[in-house]
Amino acid sequence: MNKHNIRQVVVVGGGTAGWITAGRIAAQHNSQQEGALQVTLIESPNIPTIGV
Repeated sequence: MNKHNIRQVVVVGGGTAGWITAGRIAAQHNSQQEGALQVTLIESPNIPTIGV
């Protein structure tokens, strides 16, 4: 089985779970360092914020 280095992750859905997931992945993989994993969060501007 081939192993590939993942360099980008896209989280689709900016609700509570989406934000927490993106933040945890970024924190765990030191996303501020050069060459680190890039995390992108995509959320809809048309869906209002729902407090959880």
